[in-house]
Amino acid sequence: MNTSQLKITINAEGDSAADVLKMFGANLGVAVSVATAPAGEPSWVEELREAIRRVEETVEKYNACRLAAQKQVINQYEDLRNSVEAMQVREIVSVRPTTSPATADSASVSTVEAKETEEAIAEVKAEEVAAEAEAEEAAAEEETVEAAEEEEEEAVEEEEAVEEEEAVEEEEEVVEEEEVVEEEEEVVEEEEVVEEEAVEEEAAEEEAAEEEAAEEEAAEEEAAEEEAAEEEGLEEFEYKGSTYYKDSENTVYVLDDNDEPIPRGIWNEAKQIIQFYKTVPASK
Repeated sequence: MNTSQLKITINAEGDSAADVLKMFGANLGVAVSVATAPAGEPSWVEELREAIRRVEETVEKYNACRLAAQKQVINQYEDLRNSVEAMQVREIVSVRPTTSPATADSASVSTVEAKETEEAIAEVKAEEVAAEAEAEEAAAEEETVEAAEEEEEEAVEEEEAVEEEEAVEEEEEVVEEEEVVEEEEEVVEEEEVVEEEAVEEEAAEEEAAEEEAAEEEAAEEEAAEEEAAEEEGLEEFEYKGSTYYKDSENTVYVLDDNDEPIPRGIWNEAKQIIQFYKTVPASK
């Protein structure tokens, strides 16, 4: 096989890159020469990438040539085998007792060459069969790995599904517990409301009873005052929001705690006012 010559220029500090590039070319069967560029030239990174790209192109060309050569060898093998078979048939038919030694030697040489060629072609085919077997084995291993990964993924998915179901069940249980708690709280609140309403009703009844008692007491006091005023011959009247009493002589009185009349002034009928005493006279 013809190898391709690549010339790559790198900077002075690129010795390690040059070594790597040489090893890369050696592994591919490609001769690589590295020259050191003078100082001040651009970085060698882009040139190294370009060189790698060229090496990859060379490898692709090599693989294409290799496939073409294999096909050519196989075709030549088929042609040679057909030729050998034809020669063998002709030798069998043409062999006679009168065959000369020179002719026999020539036939033997042809037969040996044919066998050697056939053995070489068999080796090539054996290598191809071995390569195909290796490829099939690699494909089978890859399928096994993929199947194992799929099983692992399925196991993970099943585990996640179980976890999701458990999470849903736990959430449902929590929701049910919360609902039960809410219902209990509502019952307690209703009972508290009923109790509060009962207490309020009781308080309202007590308050109403107290108000009623106060009204009755006020009515009784008022009746007692009126009765005392009537006994004293006093007339009740309202003046500036207060209750007063006056007699026939227009003397104005108020009642003390014992319903006793205490004089406070004189009623002016013309002005409709009370002329209060500056000093309170003694009660009658």
